[in-house]
Amino acid sequence: EGNYGSSGVNEREEAPNTPPMPVAEFKMKYAPWLVRDGIVLLILAAGSAFLLSVLVPRLAGQTSPIPYDQYNGPSFCITPVAFKYTGSFRSMSEVDFRNLAVYNFDRKGRANGHSDLRDGRYKKEFRIGFTSIEVASVYYLTKPGANPEYALVEYIESDVGATSAQTGSSELFELSNHRLKVTQEFDWDEHHLTPPYTSFDDNKGIFLVRANHYLPGDARCCSSATDFISLKWNGTRFEREAVRTELSDDGKREGKTLQFTKKN
Repeated sequence: EGNYGSSGVNEREEAPNTPPMPVAEFKMKYAPWLVRDGIVLLILAAGSAFLLSVLVPRLAGQTSPIPYDQYNGPSFCITPVAFKYTGSFRSMSEVDFRNLAVYNFDRKGRANGHSDLRDGRYKKEFRIGFTSIEVASVYYLTKPGANPEYALVEYIESDVGATSAQTGSSELFELSNHRLKVTQEFDWDEHHLTPPYTSFDDNKGIFLVRANHYLPGDARCCSSATDFISLKWNGTRFEREAVRTELSDDGKREGKTLQFTKKN
């Protein structure tokens, strides 16, 4: 039978000796816009913010001819991962994703924390507010009995307190020779967007994601545009196919316009 324990090994490096940090704790330690015990961690200095504005577009899987705010750059990222779970599974349908530990990966694909799901949900409460992760959908990409088998699992991560944030993420799972591993992670900012945040066209193999697009001058609370990112399934992984940008409801109310970046 499948092993639903929380342990796993990064194929890119040796497993750390220290216990893994829970995803929620990791994000509250390192993500400046999230909440810890109801206190907003606004810790980015001007120099750090500038560095992020340079690095984020390189890490992002979303590019648009419409410019982004320099401090709130592209929010959609694709991260290659090579993380293997312990235990074995006879088929992908045997994997209980609603009770499987969900891992958080840094931009180098290294696991740096996990949260143990129970019936499709993880929740940790603080003095003011909470953080939660829940399974939104599971897409099986291959027929049962194939080797390897693939599945795409979508999660919704919410942080509520003195301020709030909502992040969408998906992980591509591969089951090969009874071993389960994560090969890609996608994450994006879906705060204040209205569902559905994603859709999957099984016939065309297109995974469509809606992500916030902060125009220059936009506040963190309110994006003036939305990116529609199309990801094409090629049989082993997803590849970015196209990005379309439209004004959001906030952008339309404020009379914003989409100014295309001039090409040299």
